[in-house]
Amino acid sequence: VGCPLREGCTGFELTADLDFDTNGNGEIDNGDDYRNITPEGVAEGWLPIGRFPDSIYVDDFSAHFNGNGHVIKNLSINRPLESSIGLFNSAENSIIENVVIAGLHSEIIGNREVAALVGHTYLNNRIRNVFIAANVHGEHFVGGLVGSASQDFHIEKILVSGSVTGVTSAGGLVGYAGGSNSNENYINQVLSTAFVSGRAQTYFALNGAAPDTDVINSYWAKDASGQFGSYARSEANSVVGLNLVTLQCAMTENTDSATGCVSVDG
Repeated sequence: VGCPLREGCTGFELTADLDFDTNGNGEIDNGDDYRNITPEGVAEGWLPIGRFPDSIYVDDFSAHFNGNGHVIKNLSINRPLESSIGLFNSAENSIIENVVIAGLHSEIIGNREVAALVGHTYLNNRIRNVFIAANVHGEHFVGGLVGSASQDFHIEKILVSGSVTGVTSAGGLVGYAGGSNSNENYINQVLSTAFVSGRAQTYFALNGAAPDTDVINSYWAKDASGQFGSYARSEANSVVGLNLVTLQCAMTENTDSATGCVSVDG
C-alpha cells in the first residue's frame, strides 16, 4: 500500500473500505453524503468517475486503480436517463483491480452502458480480481461488471452476483463486448451467479455478437441466473453453465464420481 519512494505512482488506490451509507443507519437516504439531490428533489446518487456535474462532457479514466482488496459498500446510482453509468463512467488505457463492490443497498440504475464497475471500456483496458454483488438496471448494454467493452480488453478473475436487468444486451458479466478492430479481447476465469433478465437472450459474459473475443475457463450458474444458454458456450474452452451446487462442489480438490462431485465438463 502506498507509492514506492523512488518509482512514484501513476494511479489511485484504496487504503480502507468505503460505505455510501455514510450516516450508518442501515439505509440509503438523503441523510447520506454523495446523494446529489436535484432541484426537483431526486437523489441521483454517485456521479461516476469521469463525469462532470451539469455537463455533457466526460473524461475517460486512464490510469491504474488498485482497490487493495477493500470493499466499496452500498454504491447507489439513480440516473435512468444517462449513459455510461457505474463507479467509473468510462475507461481507456486503464488497469482496474483488486476491488469489491457489495452491500445490501448496492444498486445502479442507468440507461445505456450500465454496470457496477465501468459503464464503457474503450481501447486497452485490464480488469482483474474484482468481486461484484450488486443490482444493476438499465435499458441497453447492461452488465454486472461492465456495460459495454470494446477494442483490446482483458477481463479475468471475476466473481459476479446480485442481479442484472435490461431490455436488450444484458449479461451477468458484460452487456456487450466486441469492436470491429478488436483482436485482443480476452475473458478468463469468470464466475457469475447473478440473476439476469432481459428481452434478448442473455448470459454471464457477452450478450451481443462478439466473435473476436476469446472466452475461456468461465462459468455461470444456470439456476441462479435463470439462463440456460450462452453466447460463446464451449465445453472445449470450459465455458459452460451448471447449477450452483455443482459449481460449488467442483471447487473441492480431487473430486470424482465416487464423492458425488464431478468435474465441470461431466
